[in-house]
Amino acid sequence: MNLSTCLSMLSDSTQRAIVEEQNRRLQENCEATLAERLADERYLTRVWHALHDVERDVMRLFLLEAAKGFLTRRQWESLSHARHARLSVGLTRLRRLGIVLTVRKLWSEVGYFVPEEIRRTCLPLLDQQEKMEELNCSNHIQTLSYYTTGGRGIHLDLFACLQLVRDQQPTLTKRKTIHQRFIQKLSSHVSLSDDHVGGLIDQIGGDGRKQPYPAAIAVLLDMAFRLQLLTADEKQIRLNQAKVDEWLGLSAAERLMAIYRLAERYYLPHQPWLEACSFEMKRCRENGWQSVSQLLQRLRGQGFRLPDDADALLKAAWLHPLLGFGFVQLGLDQNRELYWRWNPLLREGSELAGWYVEPTGVIVAAPTVPLRDLWELGRLGDFSFEGEMVQCTLQPAKVQYYMGSGGSEVQVLSFLQSACPYPLPDAILQLVKNWARDARQIQMERCIRVRTAHAGILRELRELQSMQSFLGEIISETDFLIDERQEERLLDVLRQCGYEPQAGLIRGFQPLEAGESRPTSDQPSADDTQNGLLPIALPWDGYKVENVFPDPSDGVPQLSRLPRIWTQHYQSYHPQTLRDLLKRAEELQLTVRVQLAEGTEQEGVPVKVEIQLGFWHVTLDTRAGKSRLRLDDIQRVRMLLPDYVQI
Repeated sequence: MNLSTCLSMLSDSTQRAIVEEQNRRLQENCEATLAERLADERYLTRVWHALHDVERDVMRLFLLEAAKGFLTRRQWESLSHARHARLSVGLTRLRRLGIVLTVRKLWSEVGYFVPEEIRRTCLPLLDQQEKMEELNCSNHIQTLSYYTTGGRGIHLDLFACLQLVRDQQPTLTKRKTIHQRFIQKLSSHVSLSDDHVGGLIDQIGGDGRKQPYPAAIAVLLDMAFRLQLLTADEKQIRLNQAKVDEWLGLSAAERLMAIYRLAERYYLPHQPWLEACSFEMKRCRENGWQSVSQLLQRLRGQGFRLPDDADALLKAAWLHPLLGFGFVQLGLDQNRELYWRWNPLLREGSELAGWYVEPTGVIVAAPTVPLRDLWELGRLGDFSFEGEMVQCTLQPAKVQYYMGSGGSEVQVLSFLQSACPYPLPDAILQLVKNWARDARQIQMERCIRVRTAHAGILRELRELQSMQSFLGEIISETDFLIDERQEERLLDVLRQCGYEPQAGLIRGFQPLEAGESRPTSDQPSADDTQNGLLPIALPWDGYKVENVFPDPSDGVPQLSRLPRIWTQHYQSYHPQTLRDLLKRAEELQLTVRVQLAEGTEQEGVPVKVEIQLGFWHVTLDTRAGKSRLRLDDIQRVRMLLPDYVQI
């Protein structure tokens, strides 16, 4: 659940209450909405600095221990057991500030959740001494080699998958799996390999079922389904054309960010320290090599509990997948120490239109060519993704099919020329001309069929001089054909003659145009996904944000039920009441102040209230150590509420 999804489940009144609580804490009256505040890194930083120690302790617990920022109530009670009363106060106050959200299942199981946007901002604030400066960049290292090559870019692998689905229209077997011949062909078109994502599958595919596809293909198809680019029915895998058009219409930076967020959400194992690694890597804006050991040491300094094989787990579960997706480059120095850096080509997220057309009919394009242009180019040829460049070989069958569907030789050549920096070779002009001639042996043309209500109306129209140019192809007593380009003019003429024609929806041929922009919806959010191929369960599955603004006493119901006289007055009590007071203080781990008969005073937390040899005793844990007192020697006592209760 991302932040916007969570806040959409809160009513306006609840959001206003949270905003008022934030204003009270910061002693200001900011006009920004709750969504704007919690998405603003600078505002969240100010809120962090306004938190009290008990609230920071709770946030630290969520950042260091909560998988993806989520804890069930049982997990929370287990983690906060040693300081439950204190931390419960902090939790309630963070819920009132909107930093922690209450979630609930239908059968009333409660949990607590900190959205990713808030976790990402608060994580660098854990270490106040270092102020969380960015990791040092090893610019002195120019080039490092690695035993596994990187992928050319997951967006191009997805593109190759979509192209094959469009051309091949793969069918499903009786077991509802994709035929192996399509899987084999897809494997030859993608750069993602099992070496990249084998460790990832080991982490997320643990439902006991054997995966029918290679690891790389399983991840690629899973991603395509989660992005809603592919759909499946009982017999076939198909393109979701609306989503494909939307995805192709995104800028390169938007597309890559959407893919990275999806990978981070579903494929990153649910371990807080791994998520912290991902956050730290995204904070790094340098292009130089970064030390993996330094990154892990940074996390240990923040308080994360890392396994003994953290470096190997990080490499297998996250760095190798990112290498296969093309997001990072990896390398080993002379001491075999692992380094990483962002892939400069993908990090810039730039798109440069342009390709070279060879006389043989091969179009060579850089991987930075906009995917929409490549998608249209795929209507004319077959792609090859070997090497660093993208190649498309013009195919006569595809070119002729395009022309037979209403295209023309001029449109094909114009499209090829639009992204080519030099005139097309003469061999290409002749090649397309020959294919066009062959395509015209049998022609299919788009036209509009005009139907009259009865034969008498058509006879009337044939007598009108203004209608003669439209009646060249009469095919029955009531119908005639016109060219698509005549539609608007015919409608005008009919209306001038007193007729009111009813025009249906006419879909004309869409020409090839490089760089053509089509209206697209907003960038898909992290929650705008469907089920994928892999059985990945998220910690908060089945939970919904509860529309609640907690009362200040929710975190300390035991303290709120204490008699006020115990906490506000320093006085003597009946022996039975005194025993009840000390036992309650022992249960809640609260400090008491006592005055003895000789006039001395002590402060401490009761750790044992017991009877020995007929006398009641209390053992106090004081700053000076353990102190054992007889209750008969206590003249006055007061229960001291901790500072965090007074916040």
